[in-house]
Amino acid sequence: RTCVTIYFIPYTAMGAELSRDYDERTVIAKARITMAWLAGMLMPAIAFALVFQPTGGIDGRLVESNYFTYGLMSFAVALVTVLLCLWGTRTVIPRLPVASPDQGNFHWLQPINDFREALGNRNFRYKLGASLTFGMAAGVFFTLSLYLATYYWEFSSSQLAGLLAPTALGTLLGFTLLGRLGHRFDKPVLMAAGAMAVALNASWMIGARQFGLLPENGDPLIYPLYLLSTCISTFVIMGLQTVSASLIADILDEQELATGRRQEGTFFGAGTFINKATTGMGTLLAGVVIDMAGIQPGSAPGDVSPQVLQSLGWFTLAVVCSLCLFSFWCFRRILLGRREHGRILQQLAARTGA
Repeated sequence: RTCVTIYFIPYTAMGAELSRDYDERTVIAKARITMAWLAGMLMPAIAFALVFQPTGGIDGRLVESNYFTYGLMSFAVALVTVLLCLWGTRTVIPRLPVASPDQGNFHWLQPINDFREALGNRNFRYKLGASLTFGMAAGVFFTLSLYLATYYWEFSSSQLAGLLAPTALGTLLGFTLLGRLGHRFDKPVLMAAGAMAVALNASWMIGARQFGLLPENGDPLIYPLYLLSTCISTFVIMGLQTVSASLIADILDEQELATGRRQEGTFFGAGTFINKATTGMGTLLAGVVIDMAGIQPGSAPGDVSPQVLQSLGWFTLAVVCSLCLFSFWCFRRILLGRREHGRILQQLAARTGA
């Protein structure tokens, strides 16, 4: 994780340096996030099809050694994609901004002072709050997805492997539509709408089951509905990730106008820390939900009592929706749309010209 962080911070910060255009930044982030989803979604699909197959009558998802194989496969894919990124971006190095020579020598309190200075930016504070709560919601949602699919919906490994199709479709929809949506709506508006969409999409299918509006597991209707929900969640979460990276770059311009310094490392470093912390916290919360629901280790699909599954559904809805709603509240308080960013660029250009 340390090595990933050392790579990831300059990798994301470079996106803000490649362009200052409001819309072009979204295009750059969209390309990066799309490739991340396309690469990332292949791993679970391949794993469910090849690694987590039943062995000796035991569900492959319950065999501990399979996860070691899955980890090695993930390592290989990550290594290849990192090397491809390094090779593909080497040509932009000569035209990237150069740090000011009068920044002084590094001292160990500098990161703390830089972060304190960044927190003075109102939009950055609300962006961190939104990222904190939405990251926790996403961590809970993705961690519980395997449990929900295995115990709540009782899907087979082959059905889980079939989730590759709606995930790919959601990714392609995001790649196609995000540019148009970005031209029509300001980034904070898109992110607030995305947070609400995640809450609704996490709620409608589980809520329908909780209130007895869906047929029993195994009915031909259940799996297509789950495919639809997966496609929607992929599209919305990919869109939020894309617009979030683009919005941070805009806040950097606002910070430069206020302080006279570029702080890509500070802003994206803080964002990376928040993402890692909240994903871990989301996993922890998911574990609490599983314990509170009463799912016992080693339980086989179909053997969990209806009361436990009802508790799992209610706890999932309560945690994910409450976190998404707070994230929505934070996004609505970010005041940095297209018009405001245009004025910032004009003032920066005037300062540079002077």
